[in-house]
Amino acid sequence: MRLPEPDQPMSPSIRRQARASRGAVRTFDAIAVVATVCVTVVGASALGCAGARRATPNAAREAVAVGLPRARPDEVGLSADALARIAPTLRAYTESARLPGIVFAVARHGKLVQLDAVGWMDIAQRTPMRTDAVFRIYSMTKAVTGAAVAQLIERGKIRLDDPVSKYIPAFATVRVYVGGPAAKPTLRTPTRPITIVDLLTHSAGLTYGAFGNSPVDSIYRAAD
Repeated sequence: MRLPEPDQPMSPSIRRQARASRGAVRTFDAIAVVATVCVTVVGASALGCAGARRATPNAAREAVAVGLPRARPDEVGLSADALARIAPTLRAYTESARLPGIVFAVARHGKLVQLDAVGWMDIAQRTPMRTDAVFRIYSMTKAVTGAAVAQLIERGKIRLDDPVSKYIPAFATVRVYVGGPAAKPTLRTPTRPITIVDLLTHSAGLTYGAFGNSPVDSIYRAAD
């Protein structure tokens, strides 16, 4: 694997922020929000809380299918009044054509409180969005991955400054691109290992290989 140099190790300020964020990570345990267009609920009070449109019977079946029983907002400590703001707020994005359609869910303590859809699956055909729609969500997986990593950090399973090679041994032999053509690049050993925080902050030196035309992108494509 041939990579650009990762950024320097975490500064003291970043480490302080990471420690301070450990308490905030509990938000993910308290209110789990799954959305195809990232809906982030920091807390019930932050939204003023409320119950959007009632979930359809179809949505209830889907909730059971994924192992989440339904619950009323008050049963899990959420405000129906604040949750009701979610759908109208998101609907404004679809009505202004900023987004075609959105599916969103709110769960707490392992129980689904809200599952709904706004906008369109097919704008031209005016096909309404459905809660069981299938999406190509691309980078929205980062929201889910970030929440999962935050929980692992809080539980002491991993550390931000752990080397990635601790979990993926192949990263122990990473080389850094220095120069030269893709066919015969000049490489060197990194000054330090790539860490978990490098991955989370997009500073590990990794590239997609499919969208750019740099020598490193070319090396990626040749490796495929």
